[in-house]
Amino acid sequence: MIKTSSVGTAALFLLLVSHVTVAQAPKPADSSAWGMLQSSLVDYLSQQNAAFATRYLVQIPEVAISANWDKPSDKAASLSYVADMVPDWDITWRPSNRRFSEEYGRFVTSLDVSTTDTDPRTVQAIQKYMDSSSARAGSAEASRPSYPFYASLSTLKRVRDSGEAQIASGKLAFSWDFKSPSISDTRSSDVRKKRRSFLSFRLSSTSTTDISDLAFREFSFSFAAYQLNVIPVTPGDWYSGYLISRYKAGPFKKGSQVTADTLWGPQGKLGLLVSGLVVAYKPQITVRLSQSDYQRLRRQFRAGAQILIGPFAVGSEAQQSSEEVTWNDESSSFTIRESSPQPQIIAVLSSALNSSISPQVPR
Repeated sequence: MIKTSSVGTAALFLLLVSHVTVAQAPKPADSSAWGMLQSSLVDYLSQQNAAFATRYLVQIPEVAISANWDKPSDKAASLSYVADMVPDWDITWRPSNRRFSEEYGRFVTSLDVSTTDTDPRTVQAIQKYMDSSSARAGSAEASRPSYPFYASLSTLKRVRDSGEAQIASGKLAFSWDFKSPSISDTRSSDVRKKRRSFLSFRLSSTSTTDISDLAFREFSFSFAAYQLNVIPVTPGDWYSGYLISRYKAGPFKKGSQVTADTLWGPQGKLGLLVSGLVVAYKPQITVRLSQSDYQRLRRQFRAGAQILIGPFAVGSEAQQSSEEVTWNDESSSFTIRESSPQPQIIAVLSSALNSSISPQVPR
């Protein structure tokens, strides 16, 4: 069930960029916690723009990520950390070792473009990528400063300002309740097998880190925030959607490992491009458990475990120390709140680059 306040409904700044083809974002068939949260977010955004669900694959991060690209020291790294990754084709987003700028560079340098091709758009697009010092050295490896991505600083500020206004009024922008979802997904595909459990804890030692899933008998949760906005993300002019569109089927240089079969779709090197971020101001999540499961989890936390719940993490190993946890013994529930003035990324919006392939989340 979704409860949405009419006060402070987020204004959406959806980017309908010409270099990205429309992608279908199917709802998950399962009733897992990840699937329920992702489906509710898609429904919420679609209320603001009816076409939203057909434009993006909405992915919930499995890690806590602050939207801090307005900080001078973090500006390049924090945005590129998300934007310059090629995501897995799934309803969750997780860090990957596949850089979009690197894969795009391999695509560009593998094109078998005739020297007699004088199409100015082709020549200019290739030149803009090849101007990078790393590309001139014969490497497709992209450094973050050389291959930047951009997102609005003014919109990020508006998220903070409007969020503070909501806090002053004592009203959440939205609140969703989820009853008795399944903690674990049915791991019926390689992609889904990569997902971590929606609720888990991490125990650290001097040499190893363990992730232990909890098999809860009773489980429900709520998710809320004081503001929510969509912020478009665009690659710099080193990237050309024109090249993608014109040469998606090649021709490619003889012997090249880059082919049309390796580029597109769920397994493709350039299957998805991050096109936007859903950011929330001071989001919070409340989890209600059976008394025995609640006591078990609290004991682990007191022993130094880190709790991971959806896109949140709290505890000794948590990436964001600004997240606070409150325990309620009477209701056998706990709440994790983001206290930082920096908005948090609660979803990544990815677009398919090849319109001939309908994206489907693996079941």
